[in-house]
Order: sequence, then C-alpha cells, then structure tokens
Amino acid sequence: TVQQFAMRRPLQSGTLHDLGRRHAEHLAEFVSAAHRHELTADAARVDAALRSRLDHLRSAFEWSVDSAPQTAIRIVRALHEWSINHLVYDVNPWAERVLVAQRQLPDDATRAELAGLAASAAWFRGDERAAASFVDEAVDASRRGDTQITVHTANTRLALAYADAGAPDDLVIDVLTAAARDPDPFWAVNASVVMALGASTIGLRDAAEHFAREAARAATSSSGPVVHAWVSY
Repeated sequence: TVQQFAMRRPLQSGTLHDLGRRHAEHLAEFVSAAHRHELTADAARVDAALRSRLDHLRSAFEWSVDSAPQTAIRIVRALHEWSINHLVYDVNPWAERVLVAQRQLPDDATRAELAGLAASAAWFRGDERAAASFVDEAVDASRRGDTQITVHTANTRLALAYADAGAPDDLVIDVLTAAARDPDPFWAVNASVVMALGASTIGLRDAAEHFAREAARAATSSSGPVVHAWVSY
C-alpha cells in the first residue's frame, strides 16, 4: 500500500526518527497556539481544528512520550482542559502516561504540574482514588521544589474534600490563590464564580457579592465570550 511504501522509505534511509520528531513538534506548536484561542470567539473553529487532528495528535504524543518528553508535556498542557470540556476522555490520562514513562523528569516543578493535571483528569473520569494519589504526589513535588501548587492540584484537592466530609477554609483559599497566579484568566474567573455560587447557596449574601465582583474584575482581562457568560451566570 501507499502507507507501507511511505514507511519503508524513511526506514531505509534512517530518517524515521527525524520525521517523528518534526511531526510531534509541529503538532505541539499547533495545539499550543490553538489553546490560546479556546475561550475566544474562535472557539468553534478551534474545536473543529483540534478534532480533525486528533489522530495526528495521538500519534505525535505516542512518539514523544518516550522519545521527546518535553514535546509530550507541551501537548498535554495545551490539550488538558479542552479534552475535559469536550469529553475527549482518551486524552485525559496523557499526563499520567508521561509521569509513568519519565520517572526522572527534569525538575520537581514539572512533576508537580503534571501530577496536578493527572489528578484533575482522574477526578473528571470518576477515579477519586487515583485523583487523591496524584494530588499527594503534586503536593509532595511542590514542597520538594519549593514551588506553589497549581490551580489543577488545588481545585482537585478541594473537590475531593467536598466529596469526603467538607472542605476546610484553607483549601478554598488555596484554590483562589492558585487561580490568581495562573496565566489563564479563565481560572481566576472560574474560582470566583464557584465561590460566589457556593456563598449564595448557604445564604452568605455579602460574600457572594464580593466573589461576584472579583469574577467581574478578573473577566476584564479576557475577551472570551465563554468567560463573560460564566460571570453573568
């Protein structure tokens, strides 16, 4: 077949590894650029573009997870929230795959970030035990590397606490603090809106109004219609 012929050529010439690297790097660049427009007016176009390239993204990740872990990490970072928001669940475990394949990642901060993404993915697919284990790993790696926990770690830890026996105040503060540090304005908005809704539900009107104002303030840094619709809600 044409595919067999095409595969035989780089195998014979010894260029297959270089082709895999270039393919993975191209896809990592594409998906990173697309991610920046996910919560903008281009969201529908971005969604269609990502879906049309999912097979390419899967093959690029499979190649890079062992051969070029930094490229795999770029793909995981960019696709994580999209895969959850659009229910592409086979992409969710990719952060976990990198953690398993690359036990000696370059630094604790990277390991903490990936463990936080893995925790979030595990929680969304309903595996609370795995989510809790990855949260612990993320927190431990953050302590070793003397870095702050990410919003994904803080958010998942809070969700697990609510599901268990209720969340202490310091976990809520961790989410708000991590969201404020995250470069994606969606997280600052998301955390404040969730806090506003929670405060309103239990009758804390002043607190609800405070968080609603915080959400509106955070939204001024984003032109995304999804972000503004979330604040309006």
